[in-house]
Order: sequence, then structure tokens, then C-alpha cells
Amino acid sequence: MQSPLNPIELLALVYFLLLWSGYAHYAKYRAKTGDLASLSRSLRRHREAWAQRLLDREMRMTDAALLGSQERVVGFFASTTLLLMAGVLTALTSSGKIAEITSHIPFAEPQSGGQIEAKLALVLVILIYAFFKVTWSLRQYGFAAVVIGYTEWRLGAARAAAWFFGLDIATTLLLLGCVELSTALHDLAAVNDVGMSLGGFGLIGMTIAGWHAKWFMCGAILLAIGAKFCVAPDLLADAGHVLALLVGLASGSILPKPGTAGAVCHGR
Repeated sequence: MQSPLNPIELLALVYFLLLWSGYAHYAKYRAKTGDLASLSRSLRRHREAWAQRLLDREMRMTDAALLGSQERVVGFFASTTLLLMAGVLTALTSSGKIAEITSHIPFAEPQSGGQIEAKLALVLVILIYAFFKVTWSLRQYGFAAVVIGYTEWRLGAARAAAWFFGLDIATTLLLLGCVELSTALHDLAAVNDVGMSLGGFGLIGMTIAGWHAKWFMCGAILLAIGAKFCVAPDLLADAGHVLALLVGLASGSILPKPGTAGAVCHGR
């Protein structure tokens, strides 16, 4: 089957994909290793400071307003992406007319309907990827609110903060120790930061530790992590999530069972 794109356009496509992949890897590396400044690292430090102060004070109306504002911003990006996807799908049905219109532009190179469709399809794939990325980030707000909120209800603000950061630090040290001891993981030895998600997964393990169906829930979460690894593998982060979940599950098992919280979780 002949490609609708000419060799120069195919070369441009490969160049674009290489730039995208290269910058993504560089940005992740810059955010996780060394002492170089980066936007992700700076935002993470501000989020840590915000979380610590949020759990230390009783009046949290300002925090709720800020969280709601952030959700609305991300929701705006998600809805805008949907509108752009609808526009691209509409344009795909009129590729012939678009090719005819662009052929009358003096500085534009004439293109066939197949070339227009191929380029619009690429834009559509990018928008679909952006939509899932944005909606997943939107889901993280609910994830953080539910996990930290339930743990605060069960343990109190100070103990919730202590468990969150304690589980995060303990799992990070355990993970980095495994990296140092395993010869197969020496390529990851330079990584010294896997984000604050380890504390969240640890709190999830503590949350489900008191449930009757804790092993079923643990298996379902592990399957979800495995599915995520198949789609977007990140060996260090995914292994850290598994370790944090198990450490949190073990820690939650030794805590005294809360009467009210347990009754709510079990539906009594």
C-alpha cells in the first residue's frame, strides 16, 4: 500500500516523533535526577509544603477553593481538547475540499486529499493522547482528596501526614536499596526521586487493610499497575507503587481497627 505522504513528509514525521520522545525522556530525567532546577521539581516542592500546612491546620476552606480552582483549569483543557477533536473529525470528512482550498494559497504546496487526511489523523492522535493525559491528571485530584481525607479521618491530621511521608520515604529507601543490590537495575541507580505517589499508594494499602475484601482489592490494584506498565512502562515508578502498596497493607494490618470507619467501609 502506497503511503499518502512523500519522502520529505515522512522524514518530518520521524523527526517530530524523535523530538517528542527525546524531550519527554529528558524532562523526566531532569525532574528526577541531579540538583538541576526544573518546573516539575519546583512544583513538587511547593505541593509538599502545601500538603504539610494543609494537614497542620483545622480551617481548610482556602485549600478547598484552591483545589477546586485547579480542577476547573484542568477540566477546561479537557473540554477544549474534546472540541478540537470534534473539529478535526469534521475536517476529515471534507479533506477533498480542504485540499482544493489550500491549493489556491500562493505560498502553499498543493496537496492531495490523502495527504490532508494523514496529517489530520496525526493531529487527532495527538489530541486523543492529550485528552487522556489531561483527564488522568484531573482524576488525580479526586484520588488525592479521597486517600488523604480518609486517612486523616481515621488517624487524625498529624498522624496522616506522618504516615504519608513516612511511607513515601521508607518505600523510596527500600526501592533504591533494591536498585543498588540488583545488577539488572544498575541503569536506574542515578535516579533519586520517584515522586510523591509512593505515599499515596502506601495510604491506599493502609486503607484497604481493614476491609474484608482486602486481598481482592490488592489484586485488582496490582493488575491495574501491570496494565499501566504494559501501556506506558516506567520500571522504577511502577515497582515503587507495588512496594508502597504492600508496605501500606502491612502497616495497616497492625493498626487497631477503627469502629466507625470499618462499619462504613463494610456497609454495616
